[in-house]
Amino acid sequence: MNMVVKLRNELSGKSLLNEKLINLFICFILYSFTGWVAETIYMSIYHGHLVKRGFLIGPLCAVYGIGSVLVVYILNHIKSHPFLVFICAALITSVVELLAGLLLSILTSKRLWDYSGDFANFMGYICLRNTIIWGIMSLFLVYIIHPALLRFIALIPAKAREVICFSAVVWLSADISISVYSSLNGVNNLVWLSQVVSRGISFRWMP
Repeated sequence: MNMVVKLRNELSGKSLLNEKLINLFICFILYSFTGWVAETIYMSIYHGHLVKRGFLIGPLCAVYGIGSVLVVYILNHIKSHPFLVFICAALITSVVELLAGLLLSILTSKRLWDYSGDFANFMGYICLRNTIIWGIMSLFLVYIIHPALLRFIALIPAKAREVICFSAVVWLSADISISVYSSLNGVNNLVWLSQVVSRGISFRWMP
């Protein structure tokens, strides 16, 4: 009897862990999409024409998703100290931005952003102004946005969340693979994908 109870508790614990991971991944996708929308709108207005942002083919800026998820996950236990949340979040997001900038410069052989002209910048990838902005935005994220998002996700049936998560994993894996491959081969990912699709259609309709 004790073994049955113990096994049931273990399964319940694993189920709860899986649910948390699924919710966290859905949050990652939504934050990545929100970051992509914000970047695209800002840069399009700045340049006066539509600008596609992000390394991936799809409408995601993963750096925003990674930074947001790390902030809400790591800083959850210090939510009662807003100033500490601000400092830690500013550091976390700046480190994420720095590492993302370095990685993307290796993959694409170019800088996707450059803060060399800004005050107190480091290697042109991060600067004091953005660090402060990330810290302030993280306060809204931790205390307002993320709790509201979790309440919204909780309204979605568990099975539907699993399907959404699985579909997003497959899509994201394919997107990352294509984007990395095309970057390492010096080809635009959208151009490469369109060529592959065109060849597939031509092959299918060959007599």
